[in-house]
Amino acid sequence: MEIKVTDDPVVAIVGVTGAVGAEFMATMDRRGFRVGRLKALASPRSAGKTLRFRGREIVIEELTETSFDGVDIALFSAVAACPASSRLSRSTRGPWSSTIRQPSGWIATCRW
Repeated sequence: MEIKVTDDPVVAIVGVTGAVGAEFMATMDRRGFRVGRLKALASPRSAGKTLRFRGREIVIEELTETSFDGVDIALFSAVAACPASSRLSRSTRGPWSSTIRQPSGWIATCRW
């Protein structure tokens, strides 16, 4: 069975205020990656702050177990020691998700 992701997916970036999150945004912009809506996720310390992406102001949200509801593609890099890693790995698993993992942590998850 083939599942098609929308042409304008909802993309979540976890750790959007860090170096990896900034690189995800820069790479998506540089490559013209289609984004219907960007969901910026970070720690409670960054929640409520804003950042700019493609001329729009995006409000950063706190990462929670329900952060991926309605998300088509989630990008993140979290070290294995990070307490959120196991919670993220559980919350992003579902019938239409796949997670790419490297030894240092979870890198990218696509929910189809």
